[in-house]
Amino acid sequence: PIAAQAWPALTRVSIDGYRTADAARWKACFAGVADLELRGGKTDEWLAANLDNPFCDWIDRDAAVGKRAAAAWRTARAALGAGVTAAAASRVLKAFVAVFNAIDAKTGIDTIDREEIAEAFIGLASEAGLDPAVAEARLDEWRDF
Repeated sequence: PIAAQAWPALTRVSIDGYRTADAARWKACFAGVADLELRGGKTDEWLAANLDNPFCDWIDRDAAVGKRAAAAWRTARAALGAGVTAAAASRVLKAFVAVFNAIDAKTGIDTIDREEIAEAFIGLASEAGLDPAVAEARLDEWRDF
């Protein structure tokens, strides 16, 4: 049933983060609800390109910062492919951290975001074959945030 019929007292619906291909379906489902808000729609192409990116939801909070963070992760991940040397991995990971140092200097980074950055860094370092203890030490050495 249409939501307005099932829940007559429902006056507001806010959906944040949805497939743009589903917009018409959401609108039909919530037809009759006085205030329907759809935010953060993503195309199937965007979802395919960013599904495993740990910073993909940052774009919904701050487009410029989110794009920089997501791009930093994509760049680092691509550069840390098979056969990367330890020295090259170190340069890539240091450049990854530098992006977030610059973001922090400009806009600040909150605690939860710091944790997400650290998790992403450790994941990238792991993909590059770095020992987790060494990776954590490097992150602490390189980060200003």
